[in-house]
Amino acid sequence: MLSGGSVMWCDSSLRFLVRFLAPAALLVGCAQGMDPSQNTTRNPLCDPECIAPEVCSMGVCVGAETDEDGDGVSAALDCDDLDPALGQNATLPCDSDCGAGTERCMGGVWNACTAPTDCACSPTDEPRTVPCERCGEQRQVCIGGVWQDDGACMAMGACEPGETRTGESCADGCGTEIESCTTSCEWGAAACMGACVCGDGTCNGTENRLSCPGDCPASCGDGVCEESETCSDCADDCGACPPSCGDGMCNGAETCSSCAADCGACPEVCGNGTCGTGEDCASCAADCGACIVCGDGTCNGSEDCSTCPGDCGSCGPVCGDGRCESGESCSSCADCQNGHMGNGENGDSCAGVAAETWRCVTTTACAGATSQVCRGGVWVSFNCAPRDCAACVCGYSSACLQ
Repeated sequence: MLSGGSVMWCDSSLRFLVRFLAPAALLVGCAQGMDPSQNTTRNPLCDPECIAPEVCSMGVCVGAETDEDGDGVSAALDCDDLDPALGQNATLPCDSDCGAGTERCMGGVWNACTAPTDCACSPTDEPRTVPCERCGEQRQVCIGGVWQDDGACMAMGACEPGETRTGESCADGCGTEIESCTTSCEWGAAACMGACVCGDGTCNGTENRLSCPGDCPASCGDGVCEESETCSDCADDCGACPPSCGDGMCNGAETCSSCAADCGACPEVCGNGTCGTGEDCASCAADCGACIVCGDGTCNGSEDCSTCPGDCGSCGPVCGDGRCESGESCSSCADCQNGHMGNGENGDSCAGVAAETWRCVTTTACAGATSQVCRGGVWVSFNCAPRDCAACVCGYSSACLQ
């Protein structure tokens, strides 16, 4: 039967042992209950030793920058380069016969399990504090001669060492900022993972033709005027072409006289007897005739009663134009109904409106329709929720009552 600490260690190491060692080695190592901090299977050595620049990773000599599990941590600093969940500051739970603890990787090397090894106590012993998750502290009291947890783990940090979280894109446009939890259980400074690499055959991020010609082939807009590019097909790199008649742009010394194809025909000349393009009565009365002016006493051209009543006379009242004019009345036109069916309040002025004129409006006091009558120069609210608000207009009727 294996001890609690040995079981936890054997479970976390199983992947390595299955890959590199015979199954019998696993059974022997676990059955003997070896302490992970002293076991070279947790921190396996390479025999023979690796020759620089290679490093020993999980018992195999590899390049120092190898990242077999793709977690962004090189083999030289990775606690387990076969498991992306275990980086250079990873933490795993472990336990002993006396309680639970953690096994922490510091800079690529696993440290001893923090589980307590001293189980025995007496009822007179003062409570003690032992480490727990996320750098916290666990209070323990002596019960029945054995230390037992008293409450939850307290004073925990922000994260578990080795934990990572993803931030924003790196400044080079290629990688991603990754924050790793430090051994003090606080988030460390963000580091860029997957930065642009000039020479990897991919033009990405902030790389361009000038900074990385090997990855970024010639293309219009890369800031370099290549032999295959000209001012006509890539002005961004080669600059604008010099002016020439027929290029569709009227520039430089070109004019309508020297290059009508680009600058268009020259404008008409006033006085030639033809009211041509660009000429009108204002700019050339000699060719186009005098302008029609509203107010000259003659109703002519496009003038009518609506555009020039001074010359053409009034069009007469138009119901619906918002003006109560001569010929319109309260009963014949909504323009004269003094805001009927609109909004109003008790005490609003009704100056200019005949006394005892009625209307129906929405007021805040009634929170809805209200009948009102003009008395003493102001609108006086009569009833909330009248019988027929739409019919309570101009003069009094039973429609104005509740």
